[in-house]
Amino acid sequence: MDKHNDYYDSYERRSAYRYRQNKRRKRARNQFIVIATVCVILAIAVITGICLAVAGSNSASVATPDTAATPPNSTDLTTVPVTTTASPTTTVAPTKPNTEPNESPEVNPTSPLEPIVTADGRTLDPNKPFLALTFDDGPSTEYTEKVLKILQKYNARATFFVVGSRAENNPDILKDIVNAGCQIGNHTMAHSDLTDQSSSAALAAVEDVNDIIYDATGVNCHIVRPPYGSFDDSVCSTLSAYPLILWDVDTNDWRTGRTKSDIVDCVMDNAHTAAVVLMHDIHKVTMDSVEDIVKGLTEKGYQLVTIDEVYALQGIELLGGTVHN
Repeated sequence: MDKHNDYYDSYERRSAYRYRQNKRRKRARNQFIVIATVCVILAIAVITGICLAVAGSNSASVATPDTAATPPNSTDLTTVPVTTTASPTTTVAPTKPNTEPNESPEVNPTSPLEPIVTADGRTLDPNKPFLALTFDDGPSTEYTEKVLKILQKYNARATFFVVGSRAENNPDILKDIVNAGCQIGNHTMAHSDLTDQSSSAALAAVEDVNDIIYDATGVNCHIVRPPYGSFDDSVCSTLSAYPLILWDVDTNDWRTGRTKSDIVDCVMDNAHTAAVVLMHDIHKVTMDSVEDIVKGLTEKGYQLVTIDEVYALQGIELLGGTVHN
């Protein structure tokens, strides 16, 4: 019994000792954790403070050019009057960006105004009056050949914007237009408004006519006059390979009641260098007017040229998908 009690007492003492030891170890470990945590927090705070100090120093050095750029004797720059020595005649206005793709290009002022010798041997002088007569909606079996003879009589040229439905039945007239030194333009297959058609239909309306012209003459037609002068951005995009040619003198020869005198007077009164005149070689009154127009313009010194030539004489490049008028 006494041994048992001694053993028990000894066990209790050992247990108590181990408990105290574990408690001391746990307290020491907790103290270490607290100290380590405090040290880490302090280290982070110190590093953060250093970074902020460096950043502040850099921002201050970047800001200094704002004040350094101020002229030493300047007070308020907004109160200093601005003067210019350029005269009004030499002042150049700011160039407006060309945001309208349908606008005709400007004449290149650096292009030398030198005579142009054409493929058929004519010499065209850009310093003398010139204009382009154009005839739409043909060819006509009744009137186109007569118009060609008048043009040849005065060594004049013109451009014929043909409709495919008429051109395919008159390949010989197309050949005669080319042989007379005149130009053939495309006025679509059926004279339909291109803005009312799908892109594929509008393109076909042009390319089918080009095939007819090439089959008859061996010449590639590269200019288009949209029927009614109607176009929009979609048409310009669809016909991006073709310059679109309008006009600036309209004889209105298609209107009922227009007389020969009306048409001749319209052309003669409105003629000017680089003009593009609109007529139609499917009307008798137009054919009757042509000789007086060609003779009168020639006597005034005008060179009667094709569309390609009227733009070449101005130094203007015909651009696909662009409206020229």
